[in-house]
Amino acid sequence: MRKAIFGDDKVQTEHHEVRGFHVIVENSRPDISTEVVLKRLDDALALIERHQPWRLAHLRRDLAQFWVVRYPCRGAFFPETRTCMTELTFLARTDITAAPVASSILHEGMHARVHANQLKHGPGIQIAVELDAASADHCTYATDDDLDALANSTTVATLLPGAEFSTRARYPDARRLIDAGVTVALAADCNPGSSYTTNIPFCIAIAVREMGMTTDEAVWAATKGGALALRRSDVGQLAPGARADAILLDAPSHIHLAYRPGVPLVAAVWHGGVRAV
Repeated sequence: MRKAIFGDDKVQTEHHEVRGFHVIVENSRPDISTEVVLKRLDDALALIERHQPWRLAHLRRDLAQFWVVRYPCRGAFFPETRTCMTELTFLARTDITAAPVASSILHEGMHARVHANQLKHGPGIQIAVELDAASADHCTYATDDDLDALANSTTVATLLPGAEFSTRARYPDARRLIDAGVTVALAADCNPGSSYTTNIPFCIAIAVREMGMTTDEAVWAATKGGALALRRSDVGQLAPGARADAILLDAPSHIHLAYRPGVPLVAAVWHGGVRAV
């Protein structure tokens, strides 16, 4: 991996396993013990498992490996290989506990998300962009400066129309976001307080009727856009190297997802290339 990033392969690559994760170590520092580094990584993952086990489950689902290497920052995520990089000297520090390491892993591996500007304008969108968050969720109240910041970043605006439907609140202006060059995703925001639905076709229909999206844009936002909001390239599309998750609709066109809201149109489901329904 070092050769792919830095153009050299002078450091020996070691392969280890920590709590079921494949770990690649490229230790270029003779004064740093690989054993100590792996112990710190194990301690950090143990913290996550103890206090937020659901996040560890997400890491197991989404990550292919950890990469420990000298790097200009303490952590990064490489979506092409689903790799979470944790910097070598950061892991070796003795003046900190495992908690900051666990926090860095969650930030990079889980891709930070920000609940932004749902009920009124605030700094949420700008904070999301500044932190390189994977997603700014809601984005109902956004200024032109907010849109410009999003359009010039890798942060996705994830719109959650189920919440506005259930609370009779103002819908985000998806048309304005898209026209400004912002990458948009659609999701259900399933929760028992404000959006108790898992029905994505319903959200697509709302996006088309209330938020100014075309059906093509809404379907793209619910699939490819959702994958981008997770910084994943293996889902959300039918392409070489993707997981081959697909559905077959009992309809003449995908337009019926918006045209016939609430009608069950899914005739078959494939998960990872295997028919599931």
